[in-house]
Amino acid sequence: TSYTIEDASGEGTLRTPHVNAGLDYFGTPIPSTERDIIAVINQFNETMQVMPRSLADFIAVGSFDVTFVVKDESDVPIDDAVITFDGETMDPGHYVFEDVAIGTYSYSVARAGYNTVTGSMLIEEDIEILIIMVKPDEENMITDFPWTEDFDGDEFPPAGWKKYSFGDTGDWGLVDGWAHHTFTPEGEEADSWLVTTQIQLPEENVMLLSFLERNQFMDDYGYSGVLVSNGSGNPEHGHFVELYESSQPITGSKETMVSLADYAGELIYIAFVYQGEYAHRWWVDNIMIDFAPEAIEVPDIATLKEQTISPDLVYRITGEVVITVLQRAYRNQFYVQDASGAILIDDAPIVVETEYDLYDGITGLTGKLGAFQDMLQVLPTEDPGEATSHNNVVDPLEITLADITSDHQGLLVLVRNVSFDLDASPADFTHNQSYYIFDDTGEGEIRTPNSAGLFDYFETPVPTTPKDIVGVLHQRFEVVRLQPRMLADFMEPSSVPHIDPANIVLYPNPASTHFYVESHERQIDSVRMFNLNGQLVAEQSVTNTGQVKMDVTGMKNGIYMVQIIMNNQVVVHKVHINK
Repeated sequence: TSYTIEDASGEGTLRTPHVNAGLDYFGTPIPSTERDIIAVINQFNETMQVMPRSLADFIAVGSFDVTFVVKDESDVPIDDAVITFDGETMDPGHYVFEDVAIGTYSYSVARAGYNTVTGSMLIEEDIEILIIMVKPDEENMITDFPWTEDFDGDEFPPAGWKKYSFGDTGDWGLVDGWAHHTFTPEGEEADSWLVTTQIQLPEENVMLLSFLERNQFMDDYGYSGVLVSNGSGNPEHGHFVELYESSQPITGSKETMVSLADYAGELIYIAFVYQGEYAHRWWVDNIMIDFAPEAIEVPDIATLKEQTISPDLVYRITGEVVITVLQRAYRNQFYVQDASGAILIDDAPIVVETEYDLYDGITGLTGKLGAFQDMLQVLPTEDPGEATSHNNVVDPLEITLADITSDHQGLLVLVRNVSFDLDASPADFTHNQSYYIFDDTGEGEIRTPNSAGLFDYFETPVPTTPKDIVGVLHQRFEVVRLQPRMLADFMEPSSVPHIDPANIVLYPNPASTHFYVESHERQIDSVRMFNLNGQLVAEQSVTNTGQVKMDVTGMKNGIYMVQIIMNNQVVVHKVHINK
């Protein structure tokens, strides 16, 4: 990394090595005040760079006073703590250190009956450091696992738990055996915390937090999340950091799982936090901390994609998934899909050695959930073995370029009547290239993987006439791109006469209990609804009619794709279900 520096004569560049060379100043704060710097000079093209060798090469200029303020979680002062500062242990109550040179210092604060507090700080001005000491709650501390809190008792919050309310309305309460925060009316603001008793996590094990949750109006407003503190359990002290944000609508109860691996061996508090003005309702129940299993079982891809991304958690899809793309010459990658969704398998270490054919089914796919440049992926931890089925049929989701979103990533799709921007794209297909495309609805991009000879259409000309194109959708940051798999994915457009989507009417939209589809041009054959994971959720076939009524009373709120089929041609509309 390059850092711009300056002295009285002008500007320069401080450059760190490309690899972690064990330099002791890596991970320390960048000085915000002057330093004398010792360094070697490195030349990069025409730029001369300075490269310090160690923390000692940043020489202090000036000295300052450091004052510790020590309190307990109730903000009661503690005046007899023992502070070890820069390796020197002081007498009880010695809290002021004068003439401290600029630099980074470690410290520890100890007092009988409290947990010792350790840390480090950068000193480059007079500073006052607030230390909050935590007294172990021997009576209520959780030390045995698995531990569960199901809110079945009459006491709320349970023994050792605490509630904090920093807003002008709203609070946590007990409703039908669930911890519940009520809806916050318009014009009022809530900031409510439900904090567990102290939890002492074991040192040698990865622990997993799980709980049931549901919400109401979550797609419109408000915040709910789970935070953890390994310091004070009082939110006013600012020690809590976010573990999980509940950001999706949940109409039924959903099990949420969060890894606590980063806090192994530590004493922690967990807080369920509700915030917002004119905000939603949130229910929490069956809170459990248990030893993380060898693999967390999930039934399908959609459920997997809802889980926590963590290097410590392994998931296993118990249902069968079907391979829709094989590109194993590039990072041993392949795509899989089931009725609930699709995902990329990224296997650069080549854990999966079994050979598969396109459209083979795999049961028991196991790995860690990850994301690269906003593209979700599975990093396999074991070879699932022989295919459990062959020659499966996966119908691509027919979609337009304008309707593609990040919710479709990984899906096999069909985009009709696609033309190439020949002025902005290379003349031939090859690896690691972008090709710009458009249809009647908007613009898009085809992107090829970075592996020469991967697909059979590489080194063939880019089509100069419109094509119907099948491919999977790959996301890179905010851009979702189409990736054809083979030459056969470039098809001649259908000879069925074009139907103007503007002549298909869908109303009411948003819909709450039902909506109508009307055609003023020809008879409708059938109407199908898909969620944004590509899963078919409703279908209705009709005869000799230009109007179809679709019942949506049992569907969740959200955006759905509606396919209207007429004479084997498909027109796609979107409908918003909002109850």
